[in-house]
Amino acid sequence: MKSLVSVVLPVRNSDLTIEKTLESIKNQTYTNIELIVVDDLSEDSTLSKVEGATKKVLFDVVILRNAHNEGVAKSRNKALSVAKGKYIAFIDGDDIWLPNKIEKQVSEMESKQLDISFTNYMTMNEKYCVNSKRVLPAREYHLSDFMGGNPAGLLTVMIRNNGGIAELFPSIAHEDYAAWIKMMKAGAKAELLDQVTAKYMIHDSMSSNKFKSIIWTINILKKYGELNFLQLIVATYRYGVNVISRKKAVTILPD
Repeated sequence: MKSLVSVVLPVRNSDLTIEKTLESIKNQTYTNIELIVVDDLSEDSTLSKVEGATKKVLFDVVILRNAHNEGVAKSRNKALSVAKGKYIAFIDGDDIWLPNKIEKQVSEMESKQLDISFTNYMTMNEKYCVNSKRVLPAREYHLSDFMGGNPAGLLTVMIRNNGGIAELFPSIAHEDYAAWIKMMKAGAKAELLDQVTAKYMIHDSMSSNKFKSIIWTINILKKYGELNFLQLIVATYRYGVNVISRKKAVTILPD
């Protein structure tokens, strides 16, 4: 029997996008999955749309609701605490997966005995028009590769459930980056696969967060990378270089 994959989906006020996200999960060619949705006290119709869209699916669905607005990190951790899968994949309420995303990654995870796999991805605007593709080198990635910024887009990540992951995501900005560093420091084997498996939505408001993103990254490198002052300076320089190189790795697609 194929290995079970737990799909972790935190949502909050995502009623404009959640149905397309759920459709991309339902369209997966790999069918032995469980979907764990954590509603972070949505104030719109997100929860009712989730309930309606998952009534007749062919896989198990667990819907949890936070009593208070707890944030995305605690919501993901709540899902991890009940996840039964050998592997765990992550998606947010405005992401889109390509149909063979899970199938391709499970095959690679099992054949290469990976603890973390991630892929390249496309970006799209709020009208779901694809406008670019992020492509980094497909190879094994080590802790040192994560010390110069986050190479792993959350919506593409699949991890092996080795237990002890219920508190994987700290309540901090860029919580996913911190989680991957924690896993890498624990000896995880990670690889970026030579595939494009997802579409990431770029919102208009994201452009104003670029400076904040730099500060958040430095904070994570200091706290979770456990870097001293000199190492932090070197890592910050590497991060700047990687930001430039990753911009070059983005291919702008024609309209």
